[in-house]
Amino acid sequence: MNDYRFQPEQINLKPTDGLVKVLRTDQKIATVLFVAWLVIVLGMAAGYAVSFLISSQALVYFILRKKVDGIEMNEVYEEETEEGDAFGSEPAGSASTAPAASTGAESKPTA
Repeated sequence: MNDYRFQPEQINLKPTDGLVKVLRTDQKIATVLFVAWLVIVLGMAAGYAVSFLISSQALVYFILRKKVDGIEMNEVYEEETEEGDAFGSEPAGSASTAPAASTGAESKPTA
């Protein structure tokens, strides 16, 4: 029984058990892989919980909006701008950007 606690692969948790051994290299690698896998799985679970919370808040907002204002869930207000897009360019149908159409029957000035 005394030979068992001095095997190189054993970790003695109490100093009174004798010589404290360290992990072998393969055990260290396995521990790192296990902890990494555990962090990934728990991180995904936490991410799912956060996304569920945000999605449920949006759904509650839409239900309240329907009950209070009478607006359907799929109705979204979109502000229409006449001046152009957000970058200050003119709209596509404005006169300054439209090309001049040539019909071939242009009037010539008479002299």
